[in-house]
Amino acid sequence: MTTVFKQFHIGTARKATSLAFFMLVVVLMPQYVYAAPLVPSQPLRVSAISGTLANASSAHYFKVQPSGRDVIVTLTLSFGAQGNQSVANKVNLWVLSPESLKSFQGGANLHTVALASGNPMPLKADDYKAQASFKITGINAYTVIVYSKTAFPTIYTLQASNAMLIDNGGQ
Repeated sequence: MTTVFKQFHIGTARKATSLAFFMLVVVLMPQYVYAAPLVPSQPLRVSAISGTLANASSAHYFKVQPSGRDVIVTLTLSFGAQGNQSVANKVNLWVLSPESLKSFQGGANLHTVALASGNPMPLKADDYKAQASFKITGINAYTVIVYSKTAFPTIYTLQASNAMLIDNGGQ
């Protein structure tokens, strides 16, 4: 009887030791925590969007989805601090149709393929705003590129009339 008891006791002790070791490994094992993705899972759809262009080589790309078929869209870009001459007239936008975007991606110059670019606002002497109005044919989304030619970080706000701005990249 004592032999059976010793074998039972030793077997139980080994199981307890194994269980304790397993629990120790599980408790001390590194736990991985995953942060939320930097790019939103759903595109941002808004009528106005703000961002910061870091320097002269910075550009942000957005889609412009018209509110209906064959509408005239107006984009208004406001940027920089008023009175900062290092930013005045150095931030602007280009508008590309789906076809002109393909041409640009193929190496064409924006000056030749862009549907529209920002211009000074009519009847307003404002070096910190640009506006572009254009007709979107059909209901396809166009692309707007907001870019900077200044060496300084520049905050901007882009507003759309008759369209939604879509940010797929979390810019």
